[in-house]
Amino acid sequence: MRLFAATLFVLLLACLFGLGCANRVSPSGGEKDTAPPVALAINPPNRTVNFGAKSVSIRFNEFVQLNNPQSEIFISPFMKERPDFKLRGKTLTVKFKQPLLPNTTYTINFGKSLQDLTEGNPLSNFEYAFSTGNHIDSLFIAGKLLYAYNNEPVKDALVAVYSGNADTLFTTTPPAQITRSDDNGYFRVSNLAPTDYNLFALVDKNANYYYDLPNESIAFNPLPIALTDTVPQNPTLRLFDEGLDKPKIMERKNKEYGHIELNFSKEQKSVSLQLPDSIKAQGEFLTETSAQNDTLHLWYRNLPNQNPVAFLVYSDTSLLDTVIFRKTIREQTLQPVKYISNAKGGRGVSNINYGADIWVKFNHPIARLDTGKIQVLDDTVQLNLNNKITVKNLRTLSIAYNWNPEKKYRLLLPDSTLTDYFGETNDEISIAFTAYAPDTYGTLIVKTLGFNAANAYLLQLYDTAGKLLRQTPLTETITQMPLLKPGEYKVVVVQDLNRNQQWDAGNYAKRLQPEPVFTPKNTIAIKENWETEVEIQLAP
Repeated sequence: MRLFAATLFVLLLACLFGLGCANRVSPSGGEKDTAPPVALAINPPNRTVNFGAKSVSIRFNEFVQLNNPQSEIFISPFMKERPDFKLRGKTLTVKFKQPLLPNTTYTINFGKSLQDLTEGNPLSNFEYAFSTGNHIDSLFIAGKLLYAYNNEPVKDALVAVYSGNADTLFTTTPPAQITRSDDNGYFRVSNLAPTDYNLFALVDKNANYYYDLPNESIAFNPLPIALTDTVPQNPTLRLFDEGLDKPKIMERKNKEYGHIELNFSKEQKSVSLQLPDSIKAQGEFLTETSAQNDTLHLWYRNLPNQNPVAFLVYSDTSLLDTVIFRKTIREQTLQPVKYISNAKGGRGVSNINYGADIWVKFNHPIARLDTGKIQVLDDTVQLNLNNKITVKNLRTLSIAYNWNPEKKYRLLLPDSTLTDYFGETNDEISIAFTAYAPDTYGTLIVKTLGFNAANAYLLQLYDTAGKLLRQTPLTETITQMPLLKPGEYKVVVVQDLNRNQQWDAGNYAKRLQPEPVFTPKNTIAIKENWETEVEIQLAP
């Protein structure tokens, strides 16, 4: 009995001790820290005048880190020798390495470089300003930066101001004042004097703070901004790529006998190649380009074994590159006849778009085609395909017909209907298909406000990835786009200033702004068998 009582006493103590300990343990987990660091003390204080110190110290409420300071921290006016930025504990010290200019307002914008050590929360656009004179310039220019071709905000681009002859300074010299656009495209250039400024934006590829590379995107205000104490400035800059960078060959494919494929870095007006006369005399060649001129195919046959072959590639009339290739072995690499189609084929019935041709694209150019063998069956009835069959772009068989959505069809290409460029023939191809019914599509109705019949406009439709799907001239205040698949779309109206049926970017050398575009605020949802209306405000 005594043993039992003693044991019970010990167990009770253990339970009480355990409960007591449990009450003192902090719960695990908890809410994630999302608060940025806070500057508690700055020496010399922010916005000091008659500044004569050699360094600045900033103490924070927690341990901080500097993330990518070389590109995130901007100093205005520009310093050839950047200060040293050193962290010790919770204190950041900025030590200047070159003498400061007299009677000058300086601004250090830390961008998103200052972050807490544990979660990386940034103290965005924290600024430290001081003046070596007896006052601090306090004016500013605030505005918004948008992509010129779709009016969407541009984030993390440089926004700069110049005083003086900015026409040449923007392409040769870092700016007087600089900042960066935020996630919504807004920017604010602070601590400016009351004078005239030229305003620019730049996607800086080489981190030298001025426009000197052909692949850098830019924006510029058309006129200088006269900054005063009373007139607010809210400019909208439109960022564009002048397209001055030469296209490059990004990929070269030479894995299959008789075929070389070149993929380019951008679309081009035209692309071509030039073979040596000695090579052309020995073999046979075909060239094929994509609709956007961003891919070029060279097909060759009957080329004797020899040393590597070199040919020249031209973009428009400019020499782009020299390509050298070795002929691969036919027996090891030549592929049999393969195809793809807008009706996928297989055992099931595939759908093609209402009003569309059915097409079959082969992996090699078509050398001979026996159109008499090609059949399209409506159930068991063979359709009359006279003058309906065409070959497009060397490799694509297309059949135009008014397909009835209420019927099912079968396309048949018996064995050896076609012979390709290398003498290979097809196995039997059978594709069952029908057309989507009109009521499975939606219609977009675009109403424009401020339409001016004297201007030329283009109505463009994009998918959410930015691919242009349709374009049509806009000649009335109300325009319909029928037969759209259900989904999300972007709508753009272009004011076609030069009437060349496309949107044109700006040109800095000629001081041309990009052509205006007008867009609704949101993407457009198209529903099946439904009309969707959208209003777009055009410029007066």
